[in-house]
Amino acid sequence: MALLGSTSENPEIVTTTNKLNSKAGLASLLLTVIELLRQLMEAQVIRRMEQQILSETELDKAAESLQKLEEQVLQLCEIFEIEPADLNVNLGEFGTLLPPPGTYYPGETSNNPSILELLDRLLNIGIVVHGDVDLGLGNLNLIHAKLRLILTSKPIERLFDKKIMNNGLYLYGILPAPISEKVVLEGLDQQPVQSYSVDGFNFLYSEAKKEKYLTSRRNLLCHEKVLELAMSEGFRTLLPLRFGLVVKTWETVTDQLTRPHKEKLEELFQKLEGRREVSVKVFWNSQSEIQGLLESNASLKKKRDAMEGKALSTSEIIEIGKLIENGLQLRKQAIIDAFRCELNALAEEFVENDTMTEEMIYNAAYLIPWESESNFSEKVQAIDHKFGDRLRIRYNNFTAPYTFAQLS
Repeated sequence: MALLGSTSENPEIVTTTNKLNSKAGLASLLLTVIELLRQLMEAQVIRRMEQQILSETELDKAAESLQKLEEQVLQLCEIFEIEPADLNVNLGEFGTLLPPPGTYYPGETSNNPSILELLDRLLNIGIVVHGDVDLGLGNLNLIHAKLRLILTSKPIERLFDKKIMNNGLYLYGILPAPISEKVVLEGLDQQPVQSYSVDGFNFLYSEAKKEKYLTSRRNLLCHEKVLELAMSEGFRTLLPLRFGLVVKTWETVTDQLTRPHKEKLEELFQKLEGRREVSVKVFWNSQSEIQGLLESNASLKKKRDAMEGKALSTSEIIEIGKLIENGLQLRKQAIIDAFRCELNALAEEFVENDTMTEEMIYNAAYLIPWESESNFSEKVQAIDHKFGDRLRIRYNNFTAPYTFAQLS
């Protein structure tokens, strides 16, 4: 029976240590396995180093341990008169146990397939195998074993996040550094929020209990609260992710976000360093403004009063309507100009967004230096005092920078 395309029923397995004497045969095989494990651990250290999840102390300790293990292997090779270059096993069509020196780097595709590369990739992805074993005699099942094999280089809970959870991971935002385990955050469905490093970016996430989340006020506020609490814990610079973002695995994040947009993400972090987003939403009462318009414009009021109690033609209705509309537009523009004049100069960037209701007349976001917020707030209060009861101003000085953290 052919195995994975092999043309032989018994694929040839040949050790490359054919120069060794028979007494060293077993030693060479054991040393080859030890060297496989050493290189496998080295690959995991490299992966964690590139993901920036190892401290300098941890990295130094790992490098020292790997060097000592390599020295011990070389000493044993000398004792058993084995050439270190001969520590390998040729598996025929399946390649070799170890790659040629210098031909494989973790995360990159090699032109020389080897078992080391296969195991490295499996450990990085993670595998969970479920199985049942029955042992018995005479058609009697005497022993039943239920097995679950977990093979991974990551913490077990991370593997479950990726492979066992049916609904995947809910993502909140991206931080420049991992969040401390001492920081307790509660996310959607009351799930604990954790951080996970992908390609040097640290994602805030929790276990998703649903495949899709309803855009309700409760869910939206919970999403925003997670980000605001992270900011209050000292992570002032963060990139918020849109509400409702659920992914199945971290590989999806790598393929669709961190790798294709790595440079842009780094630019956004640099742009937001030491800066904060604040927003201003301005509301008025249109009926009160119409009354104020008439009181400040005697000729318009006289014309409107003269029409009361009369049957008006369509042209007369359109005429008075246009006059009132134009008057309201002028009053609205004066308010908007006041905000622009006082606030725009204080911001490094500003964006005027669409108004969301009929009573909202202005909606703007500003990117300002973190320490200048008190001065900005005073200007907003001064404008509020200037217009008095005519306006309701909603000023938000502590929010995730949704407006200025756009990839496009």
